[in-house]
Amino acid sequence: MWHSELTFRCMPLVRAGYEDACIGAFLAWFHKGPGWYNVLDMELLPTGNRLHDAVVRHLGAASGLDWVEKRQESHIYECSSDFETYLSTNVSKEGRAALRRKHRNLAKLGPVEIIERGQADDMAAVADLFLRLEASGWKGKAGTAMASVPGQSETFRKLLTGGGEKGRVSVTELRVGGRPVAMLVTFLAAPGSFAFKIAYDQNHPAARQSPGVLLVMEAVRQMHEDGSLLGAGIQWCDSCAAEDSELDLRYRTRAFPLRCYRVAARHGFAALPILLQRLRALWTHPAKLVEIGAQFGAAIGQSVLV
Repeated sequence: MWHSELTFRCMPLVRAGYEDACIGAFLAWFHKGPGWYNVLDMELLPTGNRLHDAVVRHLGAASGLDWVEKRQESHIYECSSDFETYLSTNVSKEGRAALRRKHRNLAKLGPVEIIERGQADDMAAVADLFLRLEASGWKGKAGTAMASVPGQSETFRKLLTGGGEKGRVSVTELRVGGRPVAMLVTFLAAPGSFAFKIAYDQNHPAARQSPGVLLVMEAVRQMHEDGSLLGAGIQWCDSCAAEDSELDLRYRTRAFPLRCYRVAARHGFAALPILLQRLRALWTHPAKLVEIGAQFGAAIGQSVLV
């Protein structure tokens, strides 16, 4: 539900004030649906908002649904009064020293430039440059780069050209000696932003200096300034990083909690995956196992009677 290979947050668009009505009607429709394997996955829902609160309320009140929750964590960057304050508040002394050292080492390889692409640029050409950069690294070898997946390259080009025309995309580029070594695509939705994709050249000597981390911190610096797209009313940036991402957590402002829900209607064998998942999660709690075991037996009995 609400999820694709190019979707890193799964918050559906619902008119403000209609969250309860929308989620209630949707879950009621799901519960009444036909079939023996009615299982619904709601993935990567950010917490602390009215829509997630509505999901929790309706799942808790539903008598005909079984569900399990999985908790994940990403991270977010938030503006301080200025960039130096951000660093001193959120980054350790060792982390700040590491940033300075990486910048010095990068400068030894050639002139360093930070270029921001946006509304005034040829975003189709920018998209093609990003696709080539991403495909040149491990994602290209693994076949997971956008250029390797049918349809994703064209979707990416449409996102950048359409978003660029509306001033809703910022592409930050790190160049060393005139050569692009890292690029970051950020979607803008003031007062927030979303770090959609990042790529870097693994074959360039600059790869040893964590160019992706340096570029992310450059984006955070730009959020504190008025002269860039990222500085135009942007107060925070969602990293959009997976929980197992290699992105260095030393530089984030705080954790960003996410929730995934697997829901099953209580008829046929639909609830069995949920019950099995609960059994695996609760095997160390004997009292809970008795309770879940009873539900498991009841579900089997219902499936036989249907």
